[in-house]
Amino acid sequence: MKAFDLKVVTPEGVKVEEKVESLVLPGREGSLGAWNGHEPWLILLKPGAVSYLPHGAREWKNVEIGGGVAELGAATTVVLADPPRR
Repeated sequence: MKAFDLKVVTPEGVKVEEKVESLVLPGREGSLGAWNGHEPWLILLKPGAVSYLPHGAREWKNVEIGGGVAELGAATTVVLADPPRR
């Protein structure tokens, strides 16, 4: 599967910056899966996990966020997130 760039940023700094094959975002209206070549979207996110499959990996990784917004593009997804509540 073709990879695309994922960047997850919080006020604390960059949490994820790598090539991924797919990802699942915790959208306010429900979960959303994305792959390389996805139509451009701007999505509001609720607190939860951004799950992603790194390029060439077999196991998914997760990063917890406290909500935010994601901009999906054909070759890049950027997540601007609040830090998770502790």
